[in-house]
Amino acid sequence: MKHTTSFKFFIYCGLLIWLYSCQIPIDLTPNAPKGTEKSATPTPSVTLQTTQPRQTKLVKEKWLSDISCSPPCFEGVISGKTSASESVKLLSRSPLFDKVESKKPTLGNDGYIIFSGDILLDNGKIGQWGGAAVYDYTSSEQIIYVIELNLNDLPVSIGEFIKIYGEPTHLMAYRRVALDINGVDGYGLYIIWLSKGFAVYSSLETKSKPQLNPNLILNRVAYFPPTLEGYGKATATGFIKAVRPWRGYDNIEWVDH
Repeated sequence: MKHTTSFKFFIYCGLLIWLYSCQIPIDLTPNAPKGTEKSATPTPSVTLQTTQPRQTKLVKEKWLSDISCSPPCFEGVISGKTSASESVKLLSRSPLFDKVESKKPTLGNDGYIIFSGDILLDNGKIGQWGGAAVYDYTSSEQIIYVIELNLNDLPVSIGEFIKIYGEPTHLMAYRRVALDINGVDGYGLYIIWLSKGFAVYSSLETKSKPQLNPNLILNRVAYFPPTLEGYGKATATGFIKAVRPWRGYDNIEWVDH
């Protein structure tokens, strides 16, 4: 595995760039595969208007303190239970986002519901946060199996997550051995709350070993069905054997890959 990020996430990033640059309206209703179409009223494209960008502090508070929707629930969407069509409606009603758009698969079977919102950064510039709810487009149920968030402009430390959700249950730490250079070519680190269906990780491997401490910031979040199988499908790491019980910041077992 060359990167910790799943292949589908690179597709998702490309979709975001395309959508933001082209500004092409897209029908939000996920189309079922042939033979499974349902008679439903199409949902129009949704672009929510806000008078000013959201402050990052308020976004964090709204997102992380919503006790009515704890992981694996995000803004009413429950990974492993909510359908794609219902997810569109729920995310469209969220005050955290300006745009919610749906995209059919370009490669593979995954369909994407992409959501984004402008936020006011501490330096006064405008940033964005959001992500994608992913589902099997070929399935008649089209149930969301992972919700991925991009936190590049909305940093949250491991300590902040632990303060809200408690101690993680598991950790996956691996080092990718590069045989051609006789050394380590990259490190991957996933902090996992398996019973909650929630994980925090970095979008790319790092060249140096991450120092796990309360101040460490990782830039991706995944909501998944709260099982090891659900975690494996959501992250598509193909390296479940590296998952270990959480034993604190200082007890990390780096598994060669």
